[in-house]
Amino acid sequence: MAVEQSPISTPRPELGPRSKQPGPFTRREVWGYVFWGTMAVFITVMELLAQFGTNIPFPTISVTAANLAARHPWVSIIYLGGLVTLAAHIVFYPWPNRSADR
Repeated sequence: MAVEQSPISTPRPELGPRSKQPGPFTRREVWGYVFWGTMAVFITVMELLAQFGTNIPFPTISVTAANLAARHPWVSIIYLGGLVTLAAHIVFYPWPNRSADR
């Protein structure tokens, strides 16, 4: 089995010419950036509006997480576990998959 380099790491010449040139974005990557970028902007704007005292008609994600943790302490374990899993997938990409999504 050939060793493949993660597309987010720096080029490694010992892995061959494919390592030196990043490939073009796939349609899946573009839609991923659009979706998660839109989500990040929306959440950031709502959190900032709530922080500066604007009355928004729904609770923010941070308020919802705090309320759930106050009422049901075991929910905070699930919430924290999800954040740790997400961070591990981002840091160790493409693990646990054998190769990157390209």
